Amino acid sequence: AGPQSSTVRLRGLPWQSTPQDVLNFLSGFAVVKDSVRIGQATNGRATGEAMVTFASASEAGRAVSERHRAMMGNRYVELFLV
Repeated sequence: AGPQSSTVRLRGLPWQSTPQDVLNFLSGFAVVKDSVRIGQATNGRATGEAMVTFASASEAGRAVSERHRAMMGNRYVELFLV
């Protein structure tokens, strides 16, 4: 397999999530500063998705394996390597 991606897509975020909420959810992982992008629909409303870049592909993989389907508020968040 080729080099792994260091970017992860989060799905299922609470609608009101901020980049800081995402960083809190991912505390303990090496997230690239200012890399959290909260998805927005064309009408400006949150999509419940975010893209996050990690310091390395191995960090991204670790986050996916340890945080996939973890709870954020009353919702579970799915993580996918992009």
